[in-house]
Amino acid sequence: MIVCFHLLLYVIIIKLSPIPGFQEQPIATLFIGLLFSQFEWYFLTYWALMLGSYAVEYYQKFRESNLKAAQLDSRLTKSRLMALKMQLHPHFLFNTLHTISSLVRQDEKKKSISMLSEMGDLLRIVLSQNEEQFIKLTSELEFIKKYIALEEKRFKNKMNVQIEVGDDLSETLIPSFLLQPLIENSIYHGLSKKVDASILSIDIKKKGDQLCIEMYNDGPPLSENFNVFKVEGIGLANTIERLSQLYQDQYIIKFLNIKNGVLVKLNIPYQIK
Repeated sequence: MIVCFHLLLYVIIIKLSPIPGFQEQPIATLFIGLLFSQFEWYFLTYWALMLGSYAVEYYQKFRESNLKAAQLDSRLTKSRLMALKMQLHPHFLFNTLHTISSLVRQDEKKKSISMLSEMGDLLRIVLSQNEEQFIKLTSELEFIKKYIALEEKRFKNKMNVQIEVGDDLSETLIPSFLLQPLIENSIYHGLSKKVDASILSIDIKKKGDQLCIEMYNDGPPLSENFNVFKVEGIGLANTIERLSQLYQDQYIIKFLNIKNGVLVKLNIPYQIK
């Protein structure tokens, strides 16, 4: 239809033009002649336009489909991360209550009451984070210092804790609730398993585009077949899963036997707010 209209318009223009030899011929003759002479060109043009329009339409639908898939994947990832984070909360609560109950059995009433109050402060911090996956390093450090203070009471202040943080890291972002499970692991599987163990050191600094966290305890060495990616404990296994979800292959975590103790090395991408 479009081709016929175009040819008819073209014939009318030719008839009205002063070009010799066309005025005497009927419009129908000119129309049929042009139709047959230009048929192949119009045929190819028509299908090229049709295929082009289908290609554009398909590409638009393909992009919309990819966008919807990406949005769905993002929502699923966020839900999965939130589930992992929420799984840590009761685990942390159970272990803290276990610490307090051990003091109650030892008839340490004043210390038990003090720890219950401090645990309330910790829970208030945990619940105030809501759905935040990343928080400032300063907020995470505030939380772990309160947690360590609780554990020091259990060890009757025999723990020697050292925390070193590099300059200009106040705006650094890290996954919320990241350090506590690592510290808990150092205490429960390190310091508490060796009579004369007492050292827990945490060193956090920036190297290039990486935030480097090193955590050392002078507890017993790891077994030769230890594999951090095959641990069964909720806290550590959950942390590894969160790191994988957040950073894919952009993080490094190692557990090393060193200096009569165990060193945890964790590198994650450096982020600021």
